[in-house]
Amino acid sequence: METLFSTDFSPKNHFSIFPHRKPIAVHPLGSAYLDVDVGFNQPKRLQCYELYWIRRGSAPINIDTVTLGLRDGSVYCLSPGQVRQLEWDGGLEGFYISICPDFFNLLQNRFEVASVFDFAGEMREIEIKEGLEGELEQIIDKISREISACSAMQSDLLRAWLNIFMLYLTQCMSVSRADSSPTGDRDLLKRFLNLLPSHHSQKKMVSEYAEILCVTPNYLNSVVKKITGFPASHHIQQYLVMEAKRYAMYSQLRMKEIANRLGFVDYAHFSKYFKNYAGVNFSNYLKEINTTLA
Repeated sequence: METLFSTDFSPKNHFSIFPHRKPIAVHPLGSAYLDVDVGFNQPKRLQCYELYWIRRGSAPINIDTVTLGLRDGSVYCLSPGQVRQLEWDGGLEGFYISICPDFFNLLQNRFEVASVFDFAGEMREIEIKEGLEGELEQIIDKISREISACSAMQSDLLRAWLNIFMLYLTQCMSVSRADSSPTGDRDLLKRFLNLLPSHHSQKKMVSEYAEILCVTPNYLNSVVKKITGFPASHHIQQYLVMEAKRYAMYSQLRMKEIANRLGFVDYAHFSKYFKNYAGVNFSNYLKEINTTLA
């Protein structure tokens, strides 16, 4: 199998796929240099939040282990940790936005707008309401101008405009998908999910995460299930399964090496764990990937 993703997945080796010094970057999708700067055509593990507002055109995009289609009239929201590859030919019209996580966490309505990013780590598609395109484009223009201006109040102004833009996206979501949970619960969920990338290979029990978060395991499971529909244990299991799938698809590591990187000393235990929570034998999954990529 050809090596599609050579970078180590471990947190210490993460790198920024968009090495801009600003906390937010905005580019027209039609820019001739965008693919060179961002690297759409190669699989990349995201360090930042990414938004794709497709005004016109369509294109396939690989998100982790699935291929989806971008279509006009929608905004697509990706989260740090996901692996994405866009089959870029320059034919899309719209905007690409990259937001550093630390900057996103400074937004006034960060808990309300966090719902635009899927809790399960999947790409969220948000269809823009009719008549709202003009408002959103004006906000993007203001953000772009402020990035170039480098004013004394730049950080405050960027946070304000981005906050408004994200609130508009939240408004476009259906009521059933919007999150109305108490702020404290959403904060706990966010802190729990933020622990998974750096702790999943060492900690696989809810009690271990609950100890870090200074709550009981039952309380953590209850809060996470209330907001996402699944207990904390489910998210731990699925994060490990997804990491294993990423390794299988984007590296040439053998099962024993993948098991070791995910914190399983006994690869037979890893194989059983994967089958229990992915519903398929890992060896068969590897064969399927090899056949697909051949």
